[in-house]
Amino acid sequence: QHVLGKQPDLVILYSGGKAADLEKLLADFRAHSTADVIVASLHLREQDKEITDATVNLPEWDAIRDVALKYGCEWVNSRREWAAYLQAQGKPIDWLLKDAVHQNDHGALVINENICRHLVPGGAKPSSTERLLEPGKSADSESVSGRLGAGETMTVNFRGNRIDVVARRIKGGGKLVAGAMILDGRPLDEVAAFLTTVILPGKDNHKPERGSAADRSPHQIILGNPATILPQRWTIRMYGDAGAYQLIGSVTGPDGYGHNGMDFTGNSGQITVPTDLWRRRLEADGETYSNRDGDTFSWEVYRATASEVDFGGDDGEAFTEVLADQLENGWHTLELGPLTAGAGEIIGFRVHEPAFR
Repeated sequence: QHVLGKQPDLVILYSGGKAADLEKLLADFRAHSTADVIVASLHLREQDKEITDATVNLPEWDAIRDVALKYGCEWVNSRREWAAYLQAQGKPIDWLLKDAVHQNDHGALVINENICRHLVPGGAKPSSTERLLEPGKSADSESVSGRLGAGETMTVNFRGNRIDVVARRIKGGGKLVAGAMILDGRPLDEVAAFLTTVILPGKDNHKPERGSAADRSPHQIILGNPATILPQRWTIRMYGDAGAYQLIGSVTGPDGYGHNGMDFTGNSGQITVPTDLWRRRLEADGETYSNRDGDTFSWEVYRATASEVDFGGDDGEAFTEVLADQLENGWHTLELGPLTAGAGEIIGFRVHEPAFR
């Protein structure tokens, strides 16, 4: 979720685990973002022992590849490319490792080079997922009408879940404030569209003997009905040493008690904590809980809309600003203006329409 908040153009996944888990991740991400995605397999490790057809071409990696391709991702087979490089150099697997699992600097360089070979400059996104709507033009029922002169307004009809304004700055240019940006009849600062920050462990959390506190924490929360969401800071506070916790909102207040071995939805319905994305909730023995009484995990929920757009600045400087993100993926009407003062030059509006729903 916090990745969505960065509005990325490219996301790189260095993937291990199971194909079914990767599918859950990609299905969710592809429903919310039009970013390009590269999925790279894990490299060879000490447990692979030697380079053979059996170790390099394990069938589970083909299953992961098939999921990546199903969701329109670029696939990088690090295992095969590592194997080819090692064989060309006449070296064993551990030549590129610093321990049983992790690559050394040389190994990391080889992986990065393999991934970079899949980056092709100049590739254009298909208009079905990203497109620029220009003033005075219309196509497939999408349109931009009006202009942002003194006292004037613009209307944009578009289809998708995100819209960015592409514009040029003007010396003494005006501003669009939230009340002058209306989406589907509501000011942008009241639109029910939200994002979250990364979930962070408290600085005083229990420190494991190996790894980090972040390794033993919830890695995702699920937002409830957007109409019920209140922007605020949320905290999970562990209650005892056996997986129980309390969910607390800075605005909502105490929102119920859950357990990290079960999916839990707070009393207000705003937050669900899924158990299958609570990383390493149990130690290696499968019985001892990793988190301790008083451990905390916190994140912010914030509105995914712009509060204002300032056209002032050096004449002719182009800029892009996200106006609204994480909308329902469908038809919307955006009304802009009038400006507080001055003028604003609009080049167009970039619309994002994820291919998966």
